[in-house]
Amino acid sequence: MKLKPSNWFKITIALGLLLFVAVHFFYDPYRVVETIASSGELRELEPGDPEERLVVLSDVRPGTQVRVTTRVAWESVEAGASLYKTARVVFVCYDESDRWIVAPPTVCSVTGSGRRSFHALFSIPEGAVSARLIFKHRGVAGNFQMSWFSLERVDVKPVTPGFLRGLQILWVGLVCWAGWVLRLFRRRGGWAVVLVAVLIAGGMVLPNSVIKEVPRQAADWVRPENNGQRSEVKGQWSEDGFRLVEHNSSERGGKTEEKVAEVVQKERSRIADRILDFKCKRWAHISLFLLLGMVCGRCFFKGNFRGRRALQVFACGLIYALAAELLQVTALTRSVRASGFGVNALGWLTGLVVVALMVRRSVGERVREF
Repeated sequence: MKLKPSNWFKITIALGLLLFVAVHFFYDPYRVVETIASSGELRELEPGDPEERLVVLSDVRPGTQVRVTTRVAWESVEAGASLYKTARVVFVCYDESDRWIVAPPTVCSVTGSGRRSFHALFSIPEGAVSARLIFKHRGVAGNFQMSWFSLERVDVKPVTPGFLRGLQILWVGLVCWAGWVLRLFRRRGGWAVVLVAVLIAGGMVLPNSVIKEVPRQAADWVRPENNGQRSEVKGQWSEDGFRLVEHNSSERGGKTEEKVAEVVQKERSRIADRILDFKCKRWAHISLFLLLGMVCGRCFFKGNFRGRRALQVFACGLIYALAAELLQVTALTRSVRASGFGVNALGWLTGLVVVALMVRRSVGERVREF
């Protein structure tokens, strides 16, 4: 039985997606050099309990990569007033003066209720001489449990860079083939679809550290550093990675001006904390896929948005939402999640529906005028 070209296309796309799914679940890009510590002992914390130092490393080498894996469960956890006051597992590095070195420390930070395993990879920063893996509950309510953890020293497998680059080339090839089959390069508005799709793909392979640094830099810009000659704001980092702000007012100016300056600084600090709490990655996914859905609607819906055409566009968008999420398999610092696919699909469908309704309304107005 001879398959039609369209069937070959569908089979190839399906096999490509299955390959990325298999790599996500079964391929470990790292090799374990040494298991530093592991434990299956059940640990439990309530709000106010002292933190537990699971592992204390007194001699670490900068540049060493370590991987933390932990299995936790939490119930009715509520965060405190500050962003870092919640149930957390952190890996913190210190210099020779026992001061915390600024670096993303979080293995997991949870609120609400749930149960899952977390994996996090850390590179020992320059100047670090010691490190600690800490289990703590700084929230105001709820129960936090850990049933297992491990701390391993790892290295990237020699074949991993070439293998992941090959997957990226395959992914780009499949997407280009899909664009050719859908005749995007010959449609009016097709290049806009390609441009947004490329923008999404580029964002999916950005290092996780870059994505986390964007809101942190924005918060640092908003947070008051100084207020002329009236007030000086000295900031230092806590071990949880958040800025602690102290106000030292000078004797210049009246009490009213000092009070106004202090209120402004507190408001800016509050805004900066909200920026850090903002789900930047999630909203970036929704915004980009919303834009993709809108440009696809303008490209494919020309007064006829029913039947087979609408079903094809709908299916292609969902497939790309899944493919874009799976592309993160090729970025060592990114993770693939079912919730990520849901966010992508939601943004895509919203943009598509908005344009479909606009087209339908436009067509209806033209019919009435006629």
